[in-house]
Amino acid sequence: MSGMRQKLFGLASVFLCAFLAFVSGSALAQSPVTINLLTTKTSYLVGEPVKLEIRVANDSGASVIAPLGFFERRFDFDLTFIGPDQKVIRFRNLGGGVEPGPPFYLQGKEAVEVEVILPLPDGQVSYIVDDARISYDLSQTGAYRAFVSAPLVTFSSFLVDPDTGKRYAFLDDPGYASFDPLQSNAVAFEIVPLQAPVTASLKVTAKKITTGPGSNPGTKKTPLENLPLRLFRKAAVAAQFQPVNHKTYALVWENIAPVASTTTDAQGAAVFTGIARDDYVVIGRNAGSPDFQFIGSPIGADDTGWQTGSLQKHLVVIEKADKTQVPAKTTRLTGSELLIFEPEFVLWDSSQELYPIVFESSGDWGVSTSVAPPEGFVADYSSLNATVSSSTQAVQFTVTDVGSRWENTQVTHRVTHKGKSTIVKTWIGVKLSKALAAQKNLGVWGHDKDPGTFVGGKKQPPKEK
Repeated sequence: MSGMRQKLFGLASVFLCAFLAFVSGSALAQSPVTINLLTTKTSYLVGEPVKLEIRVANDSGASVIAPLGFFERRFDFDLTFIGPDQKVIRFRNLGGGVEPGPPFYLQGKEAVEVEVILPLPDGQVSYIVDDARISYDLSQTGAYRAFVSAPLVTFSSFLVDPDTGKRYAFLDDPGYASFDPLQSNAVAFEIVPLQAPVTASLKVTAKKITTGPGSNPGTKKTPLENLPLRLFRKAAVAAQFQPVNHKTYALVWENIAPVASTTTDAQGAAVFTGIARDDYVVIGRNAGSPDFQFIGSPIGADDTGWQTGSLQKHLVVIEKADKTQVPAKTTRLTGSELLIFEPEFVLWDSSQELYPIVFESSGDWGVSTSVAPPEGFVADYSSLNATVSSSTQAVQFTVTDVGSRWENTQVTHRVTHKGKSTIVKTWIGVKLSKALAAQKNLGVWGHDKDPGTFVGGKKQPPKEK
């Protein structure tokens, strides 16, 4: 480089750009750029194209300075598969590589040409892998795992070459950070022999049940229209999010690639078709509720619906007489059919809260329900009865805090149908408002366990307090 060019670069230092790159040193654990690996299927027949999508995004909320060409990288070359024999499978056509050339110097220091990656919605790229079998040996039948790993370094500032407009950053930048590897989520799938796998359709019905006051309140049902739904394979959910329940639905929704997604129609219904037999969870985002965001329901590989090819699940929101909303879980009894909808948790914001439980039946059922709150809480009734004859009925307890353990409430249903008696034991969780949690010097889940946190280079959502 000529002395004149060096002089110009010295003058160009006034153009030092302070785009934040989410770096404050080289030991940061969180990358401003994330890689998301997506697949719409959980099983493939031998010879069937294994189609994947790789999405790379700057979701940090700020511009990021990275080496030039990062977003043009062939991320499909960066896939790693773990085969049924637990051996690593990498891109089969990679050569021996090229020896790096001499370092580039600017103002007497090592430098690299860089680009500025804008935040979302601009800073993203999507790469479709039409058939991973072409470049990776996926010839074995059995279970596979796949993820993407790519190197990334970021800088806190750059210089502009006044002659070419090119941007350069110094390798001794105090804000230099290295994420090597920058790793995506893992997806799991199977390659199965040519005999057809067991599949079924899944019908999801979403509704809001409004309950009135009193121990046997009236009810009103309203379909939840345009509710976004995502279907997740449990095996693809990170261990930190297990068990998958109301505490971790948000983490799963935000970090795990779904098998499929859709929205409910005007009747609050949606259907997933061709679902391969496995353990799943379906989650809906209830954005219209001021009290919570997500409702969900598990689908087990042992569900009897796989035998008939038709699965049915309910996503229910209960709106209480005080207008607060709670997500409900469903217990289904057969004979004819009895559905029991009860809160996943009750949100406490005072010393007294309502605990509604709703029954919906085909045929004649009798139910006697009792609750056993934790130590330091009392219910207004020892038990409440409902007769459900192809109808919807509800019972409702008023539970009062007299001060001790903020834990789950045990529920016992004594059910009679066609001369037979059954005992069903469930539980209702507890969640404290932020104000009440601060007053009690507890987390929002009281004395119960907090959900897991996501690690491994991904964003860790703020802990709810």
